[in-house]
Amino acid sequence: MRELELYFGPQHMGMVGNMSITLKVEGDRILEAQTNPGWLHRGFEKLMEYRTWIQNFPMVCRINVIEPDSMEMVYAMGVEKLAKIEVPERANYIRTIVLELSRLSSHLFGCWAYANMLGFDTVAQWAMYHRDLVLDLLEELTGARVYHIYIWPGGVRRDLPKEFKEKVLNTLHTIGSSIPDYDATFFNNRLFYERAKGIGKITEEEAKKLGATGQ
Repeated sequence: MRELELYFGPQHMGMVGNMSITLKVEGDRILEAQTNPGWLHRGFEKLMEYRTWIQNFPMVCRINVIEPDSMEMVYAMGVEKLAKIEVPERANYIRTIVLELSRLSSHLFGCWAYANMLGFDTVAQWAMYHRDLVLDLLEELTGARVYHIYIWPGGVRRDLPKEFKEKVLNTLHTIGSSIPDYDATFFNNRLFYERAKGIGKITEEEAKKLGATGQ
């Protein structure tokens, strides 16, 4: 089987600056990958030096488009520590709810991307649909679908809306009841194993050096 060189990344001529990978493949096997980070590192730290603490909030969430709330949380904690601001207990609970919804949204986006790249289009559609359900909740709570700017020094911008708990539980039930379908169609699929096994492995020392977390 002959080797091919493929360009993996944005294909449209107008999309410049994004991360891309030049792949050398043989059938389904990737033999070599050369990464081009593009212009995605935009110097956020330097930009923030020239702005006030409140001007930085709309910017920090853009550090991670897929999971912006964790960026807001870290920055808010920094401001709170410097200004010695106490966060009410209820606000801490609400923050945790928002961060978990944001994390779920991020994981579903990752599942969509992985399934899409591996050729599991049906699973990709499931993941994007379930992510939209989570985004509906975040939009109702924060007033925005992507950049929420909801976590704020001293707490959050507003309290939970009425019946929000029930809506969250219903959404989690809908997603949770679909997990067996994801397992049967995707994660336990032989093709998934053949295309994903051994890809992106890192050693324990590499994980510590990079600050990687999770399972």
